[in-house]
Amino acid sequence: MLDRLAKVQSELNAPKNQYNSYGNYKYRSCEDILASVKPLLAANGLSMTISDEVLLVGERFYIQATVRVTDVKDPTQYITTKALAREPLTQKGMADSQVTGTASSYARKYALNGMFLIDDTKDADTDEFHKQTSDKEKDNKVKAEGREEMIAFLEKNMPEERKQKMLEAYHISEIKYMKQADLTKVYAKIKAGE
Repeated sequence: MLDRLAKVQSELNAPKNQYNSYGNYKYRSCEDILASVKPLLAANGLSMTISDEVLLVGERFYIQATVRVTDVKDPTQYITTKALAREPLTQKGMADSQVTGTASSYARKYALNGMFLIDDTKDADTDEFHKQTSDKEKDNKVKAEGREEMIAFLEKNMPEERKQKMLEAYHISEIKYMKQADLTKVYAKIKAGE
């Protein structure tokens, strides 16, 4: 069975055909991987199942996805991989079931990555990697300078009670730990006097 799984791994081509315009990057979804791998599994006498389990770790919920590849002729022969994704406490514009679904998709994608040896990073020796790294370093420098200004502005101008409520809502201890998108939103509101 391992030789057939290795064959699937070596033949699998799941390109990053999706585009995230907000983050300006290409990616592959769980569905993209499944569409590419199903014919290869069938051709090699293998089947696959994916299941989710909800785990409570401390006070946070995680979705654990399990990918299981089984020999069709001998179901006692199988290999599994697992991956975890934490549910965010809230996701603006999403119902609770959608938040869970997002965590499930993420966990499933990374369990599939593990099973089929899909690497989402660029090889450090390629020109593309160096260009991406250089561009990111420049962007990060500009963002860091702007970020420091936003943090300083909020520390100075945000009422203490509102600041504490915001820190609790984002589950952080200091403004500097906010995600950039959240920081930008809060900064714009305070600057506009909202």
